[in-house]
Amino acid sequence: MVCNLKLPVGIDSFEKIRKNEFYYIDKTKLIEQLVETGGEVTLFTRPRRFGKTLNMSMLKAFLETGADVSLFEGLYIAENKALCDEYMGKYPVIFLSLKSVEGLNFEAAKYRITELIGREAQRFDFLLESDNLSDDEKLQYKAITGMQNGKFSMDEDFGLKYPDIVIFIMQAFWAKSCNSYRRVRCTSG
Repeated sequence: MVCNLKLPVGIDSFEKIRKNEFYYIDKTKLIEQLVETGGEVTLFTRPRRFGKTLNMSMLKAFLETGADVSLFEGLYIAENKALCDEYMGKYPVIFLSLKSVEGLNFEAAKYRITELIGREAQRFDFLLESDNLSDDEKLQYKAITGMQNGKFSMDEDFGLKYPDIVIFIMQAFWAKSCNSYRRVRCTSG
């Protein structure tokens, strides 16, 4: 039997790999291990090109509200029906990978981070209509996603005023979505 799967050279999107029939080494047991350990924070430390972003993408695909169950068909995690029923597609996920943040100078790199945060925050624009946010919190959200001359323009001192920017977005989203949650924070670079 001839196998016509392609090698996913340079592809770090779990969804793209699964939908476009690339070779994939099943790492979904990691999901089970993270859920079972119940850690509040998980730090992935691996050298470059060791699959951190792909694993983060897999976690996002599994946990994020509206998850595509078909992406996990035939994989290890799909056999654990109880875990899938409890966690798959049940959580908001904020996905930030710093691997594309670069610049010839500090200002260029800083803008790339501002843009990365702004684009990810835009996915949660329904927060502006939420009754779970105060008017001040809505202003904070607008400060994250604000644009000027077609570019993100997060306040210069936003990070100093609101150091837990990701926590802010997560708390606001989770207040709307669910009463209890588990947090998984990952780093990638």
